[in-house]
Amino acid sequence: MARSTYRVDYDTSVVDNDEEVTGIVKKITEQFATVVTPELTLGAEDFANYMEYVPGCFAFIGTGCPYEWHHPSFVVDDTALQYAISYFVENSQAFTKSISERVNLMTKTLIIMSHPDVSSIFFSAIFISRC
Repeated sequence: MARSTYRVDYDTSVVDNDEEVTGIVKKITEQFATVVTPELTLGAEDFANYMEYVPGCFAFIGTGCPYEWHHPSFVVDDTALQYAISYFVENSQAFTKSISERVNLMTKTLIIMSHPDVSSIFFSAIFISRC
């Protein structure tokens, strides 16, 4: 009889949006789109690994399609692209401005942490299509 062993690793990061980053993203995004707080989900997302090092906000960009992105009827509605582009451009500009203002308030002595991801603020989005 053959035997095998396996190991289950439960050391998985959890997506936990930073309150300050989420507030900025919500404020900026409300200027051009309707912002809806989604229901909590138990889905896994690698974005959580980035958020171990820097504050972040994980968001969905949706258009009201009844199908999730893994469903065979999922189709991206091209009209959502303008909102996705605005989401990334407007929030990137807001964070660049916010970071610049913070740096200008600080003394000339800055301590930059050695991890490459620490000096950035991350935000991400997933499409939920409209059919």
